[in-house]
Amino acid sequence: MSFFHKIELKNLHIKFDFDSNHKIIEPSSIYSKVGSKILGKKTIEEEFDLLKVAEIILRGLAKAKFKNTAKIISDGKILYNHPEDKTDLRETITGLSEFVEYIKDSKILEIVAILDDVEKCTADIKIKKIHDEKEHSVEIKMKGIIRGDLYHTFYNYLNDKFGIKE
Repeated sequence: MSFFHKIELKNLHIKFDFDSNHKIIEPSSIYSKVGSKILGKKTIEEEFDLLKVAEIILRGLAKAKFKNTAKIISDGKILYNHPEDKTDLRETITGLSEFVEYIKDSKILEIVAILDDVEKCTADIKIKKIHDEKEHSVEIKMKGIIRGDLYHTFYNYLNDKFGIKE
């Protein structure tokens, strides 16, 4: 039994960006331009495949024993909402292709996944192609308790696929 197996982590928050091309989106109105200039805010659009990123994150969660996808939201539209179903997260990964028409041109994708074992943890995932320059492309909030070894399995998988820098 590893050292991390004994540790319980609580309410984790992971944020990261991609080393991808991006463009600055100019404000649409004169008021927005003035407000952006005063506040020093810039909105950017990043170039990455939203569906592929979601799939990798879900695979990482599956490796960390998350079993259920409770909700999938694309640009504010609920595509899937079944927290009561105890479906295998791996089936959801395969089933993402069912939502490809809705997701392929989306700017924000939100997914809620559940770890319901000895530990209880909910992962709220938000992947944003368009966001404020000071925000991150990916934000994952893990609410509840997760064993250290499961978290490290998840984190190491993301690091392997995305090259996360701390």
